[in-house]
Amino acid sequence: MARSVLPLLILSALLAGTAAAQSTLVLNPPAGVAPKNQHVVLLSGDEEYRSEESLPMLAKILSQRHGYRTTVLFALDPDGTINPDNQQSLPGSEALATADVIIMALRFRNWPDAAMQQFVDAYLRGVPLIALRTSTHPFNFPPDSQWARYSWNSAAPWPGGFGKHVLGETWVSHWGRHKVEATRAVIEPAAEGEPLLRGVSDVFGNSDVYEAYPPADARILLRGLVLKGMSPDDPPADYTKKRKTDQQEQGVNAPAMPVAWTRLHRNEAGRENRILTTTLGAATDLQNEGLRRLIVNGVYWALGSEVPARADVRPVDPYTPLMYGFKGYRIGLRPADYALGRTVPEGTPRPPPRQPAAAAGATTAESGFVPLFNGRDLTGWEGLRGFWSVRDGAITGRTTADQTIAANTFLVWQGGTPADFELRLSVRLTAQNDRNQANSGIQYRSRVLDAATYSVGGYQADFDSAGRYAGMLYEERGRGIVMQPGERIVIHPAPGTEKPRIERAGEPTGAAALAAAYRPGEWNDFVIRAQGNRLRHFINGVLTADVTDLDAVRGAKSGVIALQLHTGPPMTVQFRDVRLKPLDN
Repeated sequence: MARSVLPLLILSALLAGTAAAQSTLVLNPPAGVAPKNQHVVLLSGDEEYRSEESLPMLAKILSQRHGYRTTVLFALDPDGTINPDNQQSLPGSEALATADVIIMALRFRNWPDAAMQQFVDAYLRGVPLIALRTSTHPFNFPPDSQWARYSWNSAAPWPGGFGKHVLGETWVSHWGRHKVEATRAVIEPAAEGEPLLRGVSDVFGNSDVYEAYPPADARILLRGLVLKGMSPDDPPADYTKKRKTDQQEQGVNAPAMPVAWTRLHRNEAGRENRILTTTLGAATDLQNEGLRRLIVNGVYWALGSEVPARADVRPVDPYTPLMYGFKGYRIGLRPADYALGRTVPEGTPRPPPRQPAAAAGATTAESGFVPLFNGRDLTGWEGLRGFWSVRDGAITGRTTADQTIAANTFLVWQGGTPADFELRLSVRLTAQNDRNQANSGIQYRSRVLDAATYSVGGYQADFDSAGRYAGMLYEERGRGIVMQPGERIVIHPAPGTEKPRIERAGEPTGAAALAAAYRPGEWNDFVIRAQGNRLRHFINGVLTADVTDLDAVRGAKSGVIALQLHTGPPMTVQFRDVRLKPLDN
């Protein structure tokens, strides 16, 4: 019996070692290529731009054509398959302990402490960083995490997080129209002759230009022309657009936004990191020879080596990446599927898409409803940076004792100005203060008053931590409180700025029913129905407002939808399953 156990233990250990090895892709220089004895670690992990496809391709070029030892790390599910949507996964992070260069293609990662510590240790050692595309916003940790300063929306001590503080920019906006206007890069005149740009020409990406403002110590290499279409030979776009930073208008290509830059960053340990950042870098962008050469040149530059006159950047194996997009990765693939000599499999067929309501987290399909929130990120919404994020599949607004707001601010849906509709969503409000004080609301048929601070005015379905205002109609920056929860009223016109005349129009919902309907601190289902001049609110199926607004001047007929983060003591408000159905008037 004892003799049979030992071989089993040995076999088990061997299998465990094999499983660990298969969580990464390790490539060594071939015979005939002089080894450089330097280790390049490539970190994949973004939900949209297929870094799980592009980084193995770059690793093969660097190892097989240039002699570097390379290791590619992936986001994996527990079964060992690649899942870029798994933001909390980075198996094999111990490879970072021997990294001489890091190439990162990350987005909104929330790694375990051990993996993040490996990354931070490498950064503090002064390891050079080459950052692609969404790596300007690589991390998204909760505000109470020890790594919160690294988050893309950090307010302090690193405003803009690791992206802004180290790489030179965080997420700002899509400057070109996403999947409509491609990018043609042009060399910055002052960078002509830069060794990094040897052999770099005709750089094109079918991803759009990001809005970006590198710091004064950055050396801009390339600027990105926003094109009128998705082909390299399309002419540059010629419209004007407001910058998100200061709301001033400029020509979209006058000047063109920087899309590649370098900087020398002195880190907190006193060591210098060489930084190369490019906001290009979708897997499809890296079909472009010029962009591949920029990255390979960047490795030589980062290590202080002589940059080749024209680096060999031919893909080693067939490279046909999928088009970028959320939920578009190849299902069921493992790191071994990207091994040398392999043609990447198509992967398991993707299941048919869920109904729109289910895509936002709803449990059942609802005819005619369209999701306004994808359950993963703030695509399609804009608000004050540093205060809004996605936590556990919910839009989350949060203030703390150290991170406050001077006035109410809003997360504004960018999809239009609905007129007649039914809006459904779930909300949860948590007061994180001794006074149990918190307030929020859902704006509709509203208007943006200040685009810089995301101040909004208009109709609001109100709610608070005590339930005092739950579900009533309030007019933000307008007529204020016009009713109490549960009332049925008619608002009559009033001249000028006079208070409107309010007429009670039916039996209100009783106090007991209201108290039973709203559950403070828990998830509550809201329905807002706006049709013509009649506005109705429901919480968990109970009517909380029924308003007919006869004021043709002050009663809005359409407008933006927005979610409120209220001034006051620390609080957290969350919204999920946000979906909209247009109605006939």
